[in-house]
Amino acid sequence: TSAARAAAVREGVGRLGVGEGARVEVRLRDRRKLKGYVSEAGAEHFVVRDSRGAATVVAYPDVAQVKGQNLSTGTKVAIGAGIAATAVILFILWASQFE
Repeated sequence: TSAARAAAVREGVGRLGVGEGARVEVRLRDRRKLKGYVSEAGAEHFVVRDSRGAATVVAYPDVAQVKGQNLSTGTKVAIGAGIAATAVILFILWASQFE
């Protein structure tokens, strides 16, 4: 039903959160597509801001599909630490060639 679909969209947008890290691609039931980030999420609608900063208010029942990603701060820190550790290991291996 459309109510169940709207509830699923609301839950998904809620999990993504809001802010520039909450990137989404939304396909509306009228076949329009929106791409940007969730700048606001309420009980009845959410707002998608595109790369130009234009805001589009989207009612949950109007959504056919939403895809999104949002890396938490902890995930970003873990990725950064992994990159740094790899760089240190590579440097040590490189430096050991000259001994």
